Amino acid sequence: MSDHPECCTVCGCTLEYLLTQTGQDAELHHFDENPVSPDEDVNGEFTYALTRIFMNLDQPGADPGKVASALKIAEDTLAAIKNGRDSTPPDPSSQKKTKCGRRTAVRGP
Repeated sequence: MSDHPECCTVCGCTLEYLLTQTGQDAELHHFDENPVSPDEDVNGEFTYALTRIFMNLDQPGADPGKVASALKIAEDTLAAIKNGRDSTPPDPSSQKKTKCGRRTAVRGP
């Protein structure tokens, strides 16, 4: 077990993962203690991590406290996106294929 997501050994992309209940609790606690800043760089890796946290919170019987924490994270993230530099979707021509075939945004000039 690891407290961070594993990465592809070829290209460095984050591999798909699921959080355990303990992992979800730890992530929710982290964001309760460290709210998303309005200046947060909300990128694909960040939003993917949030989807892992939010999984299963839409199920009947989900803990209302966890749902409230997740909603606060989502609201803070949306505020950061709104405050962000550009909400225009990336141009597919600005993407490249990694060595393992996954498409990823080109960083830098």
